[in-house]
Amino acid sequence: MDIIETSDTEREENHDDLDQCGGTPNTEELCRVALSVKSLPLACSLGRALRVNDDLIVGFIDLPSSSLLYKIARQLVDSWWNGLKKEEKEHKLAKLLSEFNIQDVKTVSTGLDEISKAIGSKTNLLDLCHRLSVKPSDILQIMSTSLTFPPHMIGRSALKMLKEWVHQGGTRERLLKVAQAFRFNDAAIKIAEGMKCQPSYMPFISHGIIDHKGGELTLDELGIAVSIPEGAIPKGMRSVVTLRVPTHDTPRIPVRKGEVVITPVIEGSLTQQLLKPATVVLPHCIIRHERKDDPSVILYTKTEPGKFGRMKLTPPASHILKDEIKFHTRHLQVWALSSTDLQGLQLRCAVFQPVSMSPAEKSTLRVYILHPYRNYIEVPIKSILSGKCSPLNFELQFSPEEKGKKNVHIDILQGSATRAEKEYSISIEDEPDYAVDHTDSQGRLQYVSNHLLEILTDVILITSLKDLKFLGYQLGFSYSVVEKHLNHPHSSFDSASRSGFGEMLRDWRRRVRPSEQVDELHLALQDAGLGHAAEVILPEPAA
Repeated sequence: MDIIETSDTEREENHDDLDQCGGTPNTEELCRVALSVKSLPLACSLGRALRVNDDLIVGFIDLPSSSLLYKIARQLVDSWWNGLKKEEKEHKLAKLLSEFNIQDVKTVSTGLDEISKAIGSKTNLLDLCHRLSVKPSDILQIMSTSLTFPPHMIGRSALKMLKEWVHQGGTRERLLKVAQAFRFNDAAIKIAEGMKCQPSYMPFISHGIIDHKGGELTLDELGIAVSIPEGAIPKGMRSVVTLRVPTHDTPRIPVRKGEVVITPVIEGSLTQQLLKPATVVLPHCIIRHERKDDPSVILYTKTEPGKFGRMKLTPPASHILKDEIKFHTRHLQVWALSSTDLQGLQLRCAVFQPVSMSPAEKSTLRVYILHPYRNYIEVPIKSILSGKCSPLNFELQFSPEEKGKKNVHIDILQGSATRAEKEYSISIEDEPDYAVDHTDSQGRLQYVSNHLLEILTDVILITSLKDLKFLGYQLGFSYSVVEKHLNHPHSSFDSASRSGFGEMLRDWRRRVRPSEQVDELHLALQDAGLGHAAEVILPEPAA
C-alpha cells in the first residue's frame, strides 16, 4: 500500500445551517450524556472535548458546602506561595493582602489563611486565580484530586455544561462524535437515532454496536454494506459505530491525475486499524462491457490524520459485479474507490424546479452533472470525474400558447453514445396575492391565503404545545427550526405564542408551490392528529 500525505484539517461545522450538522441536541439526548459522566475528571475531560472553557466548567460545579471553597482556596495560595522566589515573597504577599483589604497580619500562615477565608463564592475563586496568575485548570485539578462528589452532583454539573455548550452553537453531529469517543453508548445510540429521523439532515447515516464478536453496518438506500468479522475489534471494546455518506463538505480523496472516483465517499467512526479486515460492498458507476479482465480499481483509505493509503485491488481480493464491488479493508475511517480504465459511466438525471417565481424573474433550466451518490456541490465541469458536479444554465422561452408549461428532454452523450436521458414537464407558477382568497369553479381553495392562515392559527393554538410541534415536523421542519418558532419569548411551558406559530406557517408556505399548498397542509394536519381542524378549515383535498 502506498501512503499519501494530505493537508488534513478538521472540517468546521456549518453553524449557519444547524440542520446540516444534525440539528440541536434535545434535552433527552443531553441527559443521556450527562448520566454517563460519573466522576469530576471525566466531566472535565468532556468539557474540554466540547471546547468549553475551564472557568465555565468551574462555575458549573456545585460545591456542597462553603468550607470546600476555603479548602480549595487554601491549596491554591499555598501552591502559589511555595512557587515564589525567596526575594519576592514578602512583597507579593503584602500586595495580595492589600488587595483583599486584610491588615494586622503577624505571620505568613495567618495571612494565607485570611486570604482563603475571604473566598465566599466560585466567582471569588476565579478572581483569586487571576490575582495569583494561575489557571482555572488548577482549580479543577485540586477539585479532582482532593474532593469527592456524589454521582448525582457530577451529572447535574455535566448537564449544565452541556446546555451552555448547546447555547454556544453545539450540534448533534459534534455531540455524537464526542459520545462515541467517550464510549457513552446509550447516549450515542439516542443521538444517532435522532439524526437519522430528522428529515432535513441530508447525509445518509446508519449506526450499530460493534464489539469483539463483530457486526454489520448497512445503508440500504445506497446499497452499502460493511461486515466486520469476529476478532477484528479487541476484547473488552464495545462501541457505537456510525457509517455516513455526506452530501455536503465531502472529504477530499487524493486521487491521481487520470483517475475517476467511481463510488460514494464513505465516512466511518472507527479510527483504529482493524485486527482482521472487514468486507465492504459499495455501489459503483462503471459500465462493464463483455470482456474477461476487470477494470483497474484503486482503493483509497484514510489511515491516520493527514495520511491516505492507496492500493490497487485485484482478484480474488475484490470482485466487481454489474452494480457493486466487493473488497476487504482494515481501515474504515474515510474511503472510496477510483479507476483509470473506464469502459463507460452510468449517469443519471435528477430534476428540481422552484416553488414559485415572480413575473420579473427569467425562467432558467439548470442542468447538474452529478455523480450517482448525490454530491450537489457546484464546481467547474472539469472536476466532474473527481466526484463533483457542474451546472449548465439555459434560459427558457415560453410562448403564450404554452401557458407557463413546457416539456423538456435531456440527453447526456459521450461521443455519439447516449449515457443518460430524461423527459419531464416543468411549469411556472406566479406568486399569488395572498391577501385575497381564490377558489376554482367547484369552490376549492387554490392556495393558502393570509386569511386562511389567521383562521388556522386561531383554531390550532388552543391545542397542546406537543401537537403544535408534531404539526411542525409534518410540515417538513427540523427539530431545531420547530423549537426556534414555538419556543418564542412570549410562549409558556405548555403553549406557543401566536406570532411564533404564524411565522412557522408562513415559512412553510414560502417553501411550497401555491397549487400544492392546500393538499399538503390538509395531509400534514391529518398526520399530526389534527384531522378535526382540517375538516373544519379546509375542504376535501383534490383527488
